This record gives sequence, C-alpha cells and structure tokens, in this order.
Amino acid sequence: MAIQPINNDPVLSNLPRTTATGQTVDAQNGMLKKKNAAGDSVAFVASGEAKSEFARINSTKEAIAVAARAIHAADEVMDAVGKNLSKMKESLETIVKNYPPFPHGSDERIKLLMSYNSLRKQIDDLTMPPPPPDGTEYAKIVGDPAVAGISGINVTNEKGVPVKINAQEVHTGPTGLDIPVLPDHPGDDATDDQIYEALGHLDAAVKTLGERQSGLAADAQKLLA
Repeated sequence: MAIQPINNDPVLSNLPRTTATGQTVDAQNGMLKKKNAAGDSVAFVASGEAKSEFARINSTKEAIAVAARAIHAADEVMDAVGKNLSKMKESLETIVKNYPPFPHGSDERIKLLMSYNSLRKQIDDLTMPPPPPDGTEYAKIVGDPAVAGISGINVTNEKGVPVKINAQEVHTGPTGLDIPVLPDHPGDDATDDQIYEALGHLDAAVKTLGERQSGLAADAQKLLA
C-alpha cells in the first residue's frame, strides 16, 4: 500500500479574507487592510486579532505536516514488516517441508530458526521510537503503546475538524501481530509442532497487517477532507 503524499504547499494564510466589517486581511504582512469612509483609499493597521489567527493557521499546518510525515513513515514500516513476514514464513517452511525435515539440532535447522528470530527482532526495531532528535510520532501509530507512550495521533485538519490517526500496531507483541519467538539453540531448538503453530501466527499476521494498512490509509484521507 502506498499512501500518496499529503500536499501542504497551498498556504492558507496567503489567501485574502474579507471580514464582517468589509476589511480584508493581507496575510503576507499580517495586517488588516481597512477601507476609509470614502472607500477610495486604504490604510494598514496592526491587528493583534489577525496575528493570532495567522499563528493559529501556521500551528495547524505544522501539526498536519507532522502527522503526514508520521503516516508516511508508518506506511514504510508496514511495507518493511510485510517483507519480513514473507521471509520468516519461508524460513520455517524450509524446515518442515524439506523431506525429510531438518532434524533437531542440525546446523540447517538452527540457522533457519535464527533467521526467523532475527527477522522478528527487526520488526520490533522498526516499530520502536527512535531516540531524539529524530522524533517518535510514527511509533505512536505502529508501535506498542507501552513503549511509544501514547496510542495514535490527534490533529486538526485545515477545516478545523479534529482527526484521530488511530494506532495500527504492527509490532510482534500480543496487541500487534502476535508473532512468537522460537527456540534456536542447538539441543534446545523448536519442535515441528512449535514451527507449525508459528506458521499459523504468521498467516494471521499477514491478514492483520493488511487490515491495519487499510486503516492507516483511511485515516490519512481524513487530513484531506
């Protein structure tokens, strides 16, 4: 799924607005442009109200830009997670569908189990919030709320409508994709039953990931409404 960039280029504050008194606002200069009694000349007067409105608009636009960046980062994480799920499934299927299956403790079996666990860890690394100053906004969408600190993002679109970018957790934990760790040590490696169970979890994870990608796309559209 590719979410198209949200275009924040049009500058709302560059548009002239007419007030109830017939004044217009010069957004570039942050001033009120007032007609005199004769209506044939104008005078610029500083307006605290206008400046406050411009500050509100700029703040709203910046919040939307932050949310848009978080959505795109979350979308990229989800794509990467999908690729890892495919590789993890391939590793486990190679173990049990080989004939005869790789025996317990064999080098081939251990390597494939270690690959599975390594790919699983990569998923959690992708959904962990990065250290400052890179920011953590996208992790509020894809990460574990217990780690990210908050679930989802609240923002107001350009029409002043509150929008919630909901959490779409794709970490490996129970509230995310629920993908188990498998024993990968020689002499203590996963049984065939454990591997088949993990394959079932991976199939469910692929379905969950698709649903959460769709949910993210739907929330992204709300910023354009």
